[in-house]
Amino acid sequence: MENSPTAQIEFKKLVHFAKFKKLRSAMSFLNCYPFGKFG
Repeated sequence: MENSPTAQIEFKKLVHFAKFKKLRSAMSFLNCYPFGKFG
């Protein structure tokens, strides 16, 4: 990958977006199942 500042910024955005999406899916997964099922 190109080691330019622009490429690094795009990469960081991509990583942040992936983490955000993973967090969102985890949250919706937890919302689907009541916490009582885990307890």
